[in-house]
Formats: sequence, structure tokens, C-alpha cells
Amino acid sequence: MYFFHNLLENSPGKGEARPGFINGVEVTLPIYPKIYRPSKSPGVSLMAGAGAEEIYVLKIDPRDKRTLVVVDGELLWESIPKSGDLIKTETLGNVYASVGQERAPRFGKPWYEHRNVSDGVNQEHENCHTVRRHFLLLPRSNFMFCKVRNMKSLGPKYVFGRIWSVIPDAPVQIEWMNTN
Repeated sequence: MYFFHNLLENSPGKGEARPGFINGVEVTLPIYPKIYRPSKSPGVSLMAGAGAEEIYVLKIDPRDKRTLVVVDGELLWESIPKSGDLIKTETLGNVYASVGQERAPRFGKPWYEHRNVSDGVNQEHENCHTVRRHFLLLPRSNFMFCKVRNMKSLGPKYVFGRIWSVIPDAPVQIEWMNTN
């Protein structure tokens, strides 16, 4: 079984899901070094090493004809088709950027949280965004999500996906279209 992915700071790609436990598959995906993962101790954050990977076990029936898609970002309201399912959502951690690097919003409200951080001497301002990984089972159709444009500005990038095949029983392909 194959899956398609559009991950944070990576080019879209295709991977192979290995059969795992009973009625499940294992998907191996990278962990990003720039994401701060909260630890069990208050006030402490962990950073993953470069090249680190995490294995996810998903309860998926291998006979399911839908396509497994993994995205890092935010799912928008009604952005996946009715026959699509959200299998799992995993919070990867937080990404921080200074206010000086912030993209000026043309209209609307920013999608990240603005925080004041003090080290006791200096008062600093920074933006914080929580990154989530979504595992979706989707039919041949269109879908949409929003991801971080780059780690410095936390600006949004809207991504449209189209799952299709030339003939009904042929292997599916995915087409990614981004906004600028």
C-alpha cells in the first residue's frame, strides 16, 4: 500500500506503508529539528535530531480503495470530501518566529498566536504556531489544507490536492497546487 505526503519543509512525495499489526499499516515519517516538542516536564521543550523518524501505526483495512494522504498543516472547514475520513491527528509541536520576520497580513486575522516572552530583563514578542500532522483516507476527488509557508515568517500557504487516475482501476496519482 502506498501513501502520498505533503510535509512541513519537504517536497511532496510518495511512500510505502508496510503491513503492521492486525488490520493495520505502519507509516514512517520524519521528525523535524526546528519543531519544539513539549516534554512532560513543565517549561522544558525537546528538539529532535536531524534525520529522526517516527513510526505511526494506523488501523486501516488493506482492502479499502481510498488513498492514504498525510499532510502537515491545518485542515479547513469542509475541505475534504464527504466520503473521506480523518484517521488520526498528531500534534508535532510548536514553531516560533520573531515579530520582525512576520508577514504583514493584507486582510483578516493571522492564524498563529502572538505571545509576549520575557526573560526577566528584556521583553520580546514572538509568534507561535502549533503544527499538526493529519492522516486522511480520501477517494478520487479534490481536497484542501493550509500549511506554514516557511519557518521564519509563519505565513500561510494554501494547498489544493487532486487525486485522480486515468482509468477507474488504474493506480491513483496526486496533483498538488499551491498558492503564492
